Amino acid sequence: MQITREVSLKDAVEIIQGFLDHLSDGSVAVGDNEVKLDHPVTIEFEIQSTTNELELEFEIKWKVPKPATPAPASGRASGGSTTGGQSASSAASEASTPASVGASS
Repeated sequence: MQITREVSLKDAVEIIQGFLDHLSDGSVAVGDNEVKLDHPVTIEFEIQSTTNELELEFEIKWKVPKPATPAPASGRASGGSTTGGQSASSAASEASTPASVGASS
């Protein structure tokens, strides 16, 4: 998902600061989509220019963890009772949504 809108530089800084506040907590929302970030992340900065426009992009990428596979249950019968191991599985994080900020002059 990508959202583009024209705002003042002051408002752009406030929006980016809001992203940074949530990013430090390990999640980011773009529109109605919220994603959890995992460690480590790769960060990329890019400045592009054309004859009438400059663009500054910030991009953060991370690997989506594979779902945990359940461990084989182990147990033994003793006097009619069975003791078995339990395993928890975790769902994979949603794919990354790069946060991009563009400025035009």
